[in-house]
Amino acid sequence: MTQEPSHLKPDLGLHRLQQGHSQGTVQIFYGVEVVDFDFVSPNLHSIMFEYSEDGVAYALSFDFDNQLMSQILGKLSPTECASFLNSIKRREIPFRAALPHPIHLNTIESYLGETQYGAHDAFVPFVITRID
Repeated sequence: MTQEPSHLKPDLGLHRLQQGHSQGTVQIFYGVEVVDFDFVSPNLHSIMFEYSEDGVAYALSFDFDNQLMSQILGKLSPTECASFLNSIKRREIPFRAALPHPIHLNTIESYLGETQYGAHDAFVPFVITRID
């Protein structure tokens, strides 16, 4: 028997669906600091945060593809980017990798994705369509 972790926060994507937002609804977030990536599959990556809204701390996850990964990594120096890519080259998916330092994204444009089911909960990721 597996005990559900008590530290899980409610999911912002599910919360937005419960508020009446539909899947595909555009959502914009400002001032995001990226410190690590989850490599979920060869062309699916995720970043996760704690996000507060109306006094409640939510879990917030963003999913994105290799093209957006390249754009985010482009904010590192060429040396830092090469070192990071070399450090993950032979790792087996899935895994999490820390960046050499936080990357600041001014704006993330995303939409509500499809409901995903994990070992302990369900969540709705925000799928990134554009970063700045």
